[in-house]
Amino acid sequence: MIYVNITSTYQSKRRTGIQRVVVTLSELFSSNVNYKFITFDNKSMSFKIISNYTTISQAIYDNECDLLTLKFSDLKKGDVFFDIDAAWSDGVNRKVLYEKIKGVGVRVYNLHYDCVPIVNSSWSHDNTVISYTEAF
Repeated sequence: MIYVNITSTYQSKRRTGIQRVVVTLSELFSSNVNYKFITFDNKSMSFKIISNYTTISQAIYDNECDLLTLKFSDLKKGDVFFDIDAAWSDGVNRKVLYEKIKGVGVRVYNLHYDCVPIVNSSWSHDNTVISYTEAF
């Protein structure tokens, strides 16, 4: 299974550059049953599988979906955790998360397609620069 983390877009409901890329990729992936979209729920401190949606855009922007708890025990060796969103801004400690899921054999892939906070840090908020750098 490939778990696609779209927490930042799901929570923020923004429609800026990163979110447009996340939604477009998610729409392309959503026709494949091997992809599950997840979002972190701060109240329960757990990831939720976004399910029962017509389009992922409607799930994200209109909350037309169900959220099912992703149990740690559901993760299997060979599964993939695919971070395609603004991972530096969702509040999840990647060091702890990655160590835990790698421990059961889950592979982690990150897609960071915007390096402005590193190459032109003066264009970004100081907190963004720090969070972005720590996400690597």
